[in-house]
Amino acid sequence: MKLQHLSIMARDICLVSDVSFSIARGETVCLVGESGCGKSLTAKAIMRLLGSALSMQGSIDISGVLGKNVTMVFQEPMTALNPVMRVDTQIGESLIVHMQLTRTQVQARVAELAHLVGLPERCLKSYPHELSGGQRQRVMIAAALACSPDFVIADEPTTALDTTVQAQILELFADLKRKTGMGILFITHDLGVVAQIADRVLVMYAGQIVEEATRDTFFATPSHPYSRALMGSMPEFVPGVYLGQGRRLQALPGKVPDMAELPAGCRFAERCSFFQSGVCEKPIPLVNGVRCVRVGELC
Repeated sequence: MKLQHLSIMARDICLVSDVSFSIARGETVCLVGESGCGKSLTAKAIMRLLGSALSMQGSIDISGVLGKNVTMVFQEPMTALNPVMRVDTQIGESLIVHMQLTRTQVQARVAELAHLVGLPERCLKSYPHELSGGQRQRVMIAAALACSPDFVIADEPTTALDTTVQAQILELFADLKRKTGMGILFITHDLGVVAQIADRVLVMYAGQIVEEATRDTFFATPSHPYSRALMGSMPEFVPGVYLGQGRRLQALPGKVPDMAELPAGCRFAERCSFFQSGVCEKPIPLVNGVRCVRVGELC
C-alpha cells in the first residue's frame, strides 16, 4: 500500500496535507496523534469513504480491491455493525460479494473466522447488542479478515475496551499478522499500544506527518517537539519503554489549531517550548523523516 502526496479538502480548507507513506506486507505501521489531527480521515480516504463534501488530491495505490484485498476495522463496532442483522450474516457479506461462495462455503468460512478471532460459535447467531464490547470488536476483525486481505486498517480498535480485552485484541492482531503476513495500518493515540505492536511510527499533527521513524528509534530519540510532548505525557511504566524513574507527567498546553486558520509556518509553533521567532514561522518540509527546522539544536 502506498500513499503519495495525499491531500483532503473541504472546499477551500485543507484537512490533510501532502501525506505520503507506504506499508509492506507483514509490517505494522502505527499512525499516532491527538484527536482531530486527520488520522481517521486518512484511513477513510484509503477506503474511498470520504463524503461528497470532501475532495481528494494525490494518489493511493492499494494494488487490489477494496473490501477484499484492503479492509478496515472501524473504531466503534456498535455504529459500524448493522443492529438488525445477525453477526454471521455480516461477517459473510464480503464473501458473497467478492468470493462468490455458496451458502455452505460461506457458513464454513464464517465458522473458521470465528475460531480464528476467538469468538464463540454460539455468538454467530446473535445480534450486535447481545454481545460484549470485546466480542463485537472480534466480529469486526473477523469481517475484515473474511477474504484474506493483504492489508488491514485498524482505526483505534481498542479505545473503548478495558485493559484485559485490549491486551487480547492486540495479541490477536499480532498473531494474525504472523499467520497471514498481512500489513497493518494501526491508528491510535495510545503510545503504550504503539510500543507493543509497531514496526514503524508515523506522527500526525494538524493534518501533516511531522515525524516518521522505526519504533525503537522513535521511543529512544523522538525528534519532533510534538513527539517529545506526547512522550512526556505518558506514564513511565510502558512495556519495553523506559522513560526515567520518578519522572513527572508533562501536560501539553493548548489544542490542535483550527484547520481554517493554520499558521504559515510550523503548525505546532503555538504549543512548542522550542519555538524560535523568525525560524519557525516559515513553511517547513519533511526532511529525513522530521518536519522541524530545529531538530539538530534540541537537547
